[in-house]
Amino acid sequence: MPTSSNHPIADAWRQHAGSLRLQGGLIVLLGIIAIVLPVVSTLALTVVLGVVLVIAAVAEGSRALRAWGQQGVGMALLLAAVAGIAGLLVLIDPFTGALSLAVVIGVYMVVSGVAKARFAWALRPHAGWSWMAFSAALSIVLGIVILAGLPFTALWVPGTLLGIELVFFGMALFMLAGALRNIA
Repeated sequence: MPTSSNHPIADAWRQHAGSLRLQGGLIVLLGIIAIVLPVVSTLALTVVLGVVLVIAAVAEGSRALRAWGQQGVGMALLLAAVAGIAGLLVLIDPFTGALSLAVVIGVYMVVSGVAKARFAWALRPHAGWSWMAFSAALSIVLGIVILAGLPFTALWVPGTLLGIELVFFGMALFMLAGALRNIA
């Protein structure tokens, strides 16, 4: 049996290695399902986003009403209304919600690619700058592909990206579980 690593977090989590391995495996499986069924996972993600926005609107509106008469209540009620309307619109028409989500993802990728390109240029004389430049180019190209392919990319991009995230997160948990069990 491994002994203490003198690392409090690792020591505390070592006893959960088996459940982490199981959790990681299940998350990988969910990620694979999301990748194999990207339209279903995109619509599910969009509906969950709509529900979260509606719940956030109710919570924020409730908090604002309890604070009636205090500074900032008007802005809190406005934010609650915007979140509620956005959430309801997404729930009423998940396809339009998925389209909006894909636009945000595409724009984000292009903007982050430009930022990474500037960073790569600044790093240019140093080792490793080409990896940052490659990441920048990949982000820009993927963002353009997503935006140029609209509305069709809206049906598969969010779900596929969610699936990829779940696979990598699940693998990270699975590998963490193995590492925790082997800490000496």
